[in-house]
Amino acid sequence: MCHPKIYSKSQIKRIRDTGKIVVEVLNIMKENCNAGITTLELDEIGRKYLESVKAKSASYKYNGFPRYSCISIDNVILHGIPNDTLIKKGMLVGIDCPVLYKGMYADAAINVEVGEINERKKKVNKVAYECLMETIKLIKPNTTVGELCAHQYQYATSHGFDVVKNFRGHGVGKELHEPPGIPYFYDPNNVYNDYKLKVGNVITIEPTLILNDNLIKLNDGWGYITSDQSTGTSWEHTILVTEEGNEILTQ
Repeated sequence: MCHPKIYSKSQIKRIRDTGKIVVEVLNIMKENCNAGITTLELDEIGRKYLESVKAKSASYKYNGFPRYSCISIDNVILHGIPNDTLIKKGMLVGIDCPVLYKGMYADAAINVEVGEINERKKKVNKVAYECLMETIKLIKPNTTVGELCAHQYQYATSHGFDVVKNFRGHGVGKELHEPPGIPYFYDPNNVYNDYKLKVGNVITIEPTLILNDNLIKLNDGWGYITSDQSTGTSWEHTILVTEEGNEILTQ
């Protein structure tokens, strides 16, 4: 088992600076996420902003990913590749844009409701966000990873949803994906279940809520949809464990 990193004050400052850029690029993309724009055009807006502040997309060329952000619409649950898809009213658009800046990574994801969306989409979006924020409240020194995993699943299922089983939250800092792995459910095989969070750990929480956990990979090799085409989504933040509890670095 690789031990989760404990970051120094100077390293945390750099991760915090990266987190601020994540917030800015997501806000700019959110402002431009309107009916009539393509997901590729939206991705380009994000790319140009990151270039302007001398930051890099952590998505671009990650394991061969071709674009600068993941943009996932409605029944595309995660890892949607920006393309010529036209954004329309009624869509729920997920935007995930991890960033590398001054040698440190931070990661966050948001969802944009374009115009009026139906009640089903509204509910999964609302519950996914609340699941994230309620789980973050548990983050403090000595909380175990297993507690965070179990809470995400309990929150999702108590509101009528399931969670994606084959992806997970993670540590972040020097690398985009570091220990500990933080599934959205209590996985007895997760070697980090008993790891107690320590001051200086930096982690992501990103519960991905769905109605059907049977995922199908798209032909592009990246995006995933559910077998029944139902909508699902996730929200994500990068969080620092502090003596007092936690600090959301991508708030």
